[in-house]
Amino acid sequence: MKHALASLCCLFFLLTAFARDFSVYTIIDQETKDSLRANWLAKFTASGYTHGNVAVFGNSITNTMAFWSPFASGSPGPVPGTNASSYTTNKDNNTNCAVSGYTIVNGLQCLAGAMEALTPEVMLAEYGTNDITKDLTGSFGFRYKTYVTVVLNKGVIPILSTIPPLQSNGTDYSAQVAAINDSIKRVAREKHAVVVDFWQAFMDHTGNNPFSSTWYGDQYVHPSGGAGLTDTSNPGCGYAIRNAVSWHAVNKVYRIIIENGTPDPVGSEKAGLSLEPGVPIQAYPNPFNEQTRLIISGQRAPGEATMDITIFNVHGRLIERLTVDARQLSEGIIWNASSLPAGVYFAHTTTDHKAFSTLLFLKK
Repeated sequence: MKHALASLCCLFFLLTAFARDFSVYTIIDQETKDSLRANWLAKFTASGYTHGNVAVFGNSITNTMAFWSPFASGSPGPVPGTNASSYTTNKDNNTNCAVSGYTIVNGLQCLAGAMEALTPEVMLAEYGTNDITKDLTGSFGFRYKTYVTVVLNKGVIPILSTIPPLQSNGTDYSAQVAAINDSIKRVAREKHAVVVDFWQAFMDHTGNNPFSSTWYGDQYVHPSGGAGLTDTSNPGCGYAIRNAVSWHAVNKVYRIIIENGTPDPVGSEKAGLSLEPGVPIQAYPNPFNEQTRLIISGQRAPGEATMDITIFNVHGRLIERLTVDARQLSEGIIWNASSLPAGVYFAHTTTDHKAFSTLLFLKK
């Protein structure tokens, strides 16, 4: 009965919501196209991998058959709702790199063997949710960069997915999700990889109110399944949103990079994607004992006289809110943590609809 009601809710939303262009959550500009196409031309043939193969790697959010439906493992078919050609998608659940519970640590361990087994031309990956719940966020960025390097060394084109909003057992992990997604985008910028912003699409399509039974199936960890899984313009459930953005991302990679099509124009970025270099938060020293100086480098959005830096602990609890004025943007502001226990904290800020986070390591 519970699942039937959830499906009815999904169907109701499907019939009443407005259509959305989910292709805007993947931006492939000229620089990204040129870099990835040159790498593909130079290395892909030598890898011995298969033209047209698309592999999808990740954790339980990838493992589920609600993702990439209606494709079964290894079956070809046109990407629904796009003008894409026929591709062969390979998840190979629980055999290679689409396994429940996997972190980026596990992803690195299985990556080389999985690519040899599946011989992909394009690889779509989503890691980070389990890295948060297993307290592995501190090393995520370094391992993620290594992961992408392995993929590029084979001439494979990586599509990097941000992770969706997350709550678990009553804890809101918004700050940690922002930090993970910022790391994903930072690696993508450095490596010229393609980003598909699942998080932003989820927030936009749910009206910034994602945590309900319409969009999640269990305690706000796994997106919901049900109606509209193959609708790429008006998805009615959580996994349908991921299907929509992922299908469009694959379509864009083939149309723009592999088929040498026209890239997205500069300035076409979806508000909130934060794909271009922005306003990162830096902390000196870090790790630190008792206090550290937080510096926001870059420019404020027009009309912003001040900016807030919010500090969260690893459980997502707000610790402190610091207001930074124009002078302090470059000079920094001191955060005194002498009354707090040692551990990992997150500094988070937003400007011009873009979010940035950094990890803080308090030692005592």
